Amino acid sequence: MRPELISTYQRSKTFEYVSEKMKPFNEQLLKSRTDAPGLPDSEEYKLFVLKREQDEGVLKIKEVEKLMQESPKLKFNVNVFRSGVEFVQSDSEEIK
Repeated sequence: MRPELISTYQRSKTFEYVSEKMKPFNEQLLKSRTDAPGLPDSEEYKLFVLKREQDEGVLKIKEVEKLMQESPKLKFNVNVFRSGVEFVQSDSEEIK
């Protein structure tokens, strides 16, 4: 198997793991939101919403980094189906 295929597969499995684990985190963020002060057309409201979105973005980035570190690591034996592979022989077998 080509190394590019293996690394792409590992990346896709990592992203699947992270996206699955981020769903509850995003729901928790939505539940913890507080109402913005003022009317929706006011500057105070817009600044509050902008600040809240920036803070949530930072929290999401940190959570994604943490989840990527703890995602399961996949290991592949690329020679498992390869024919003609000779394994290392001990010294006594070489002498015979």
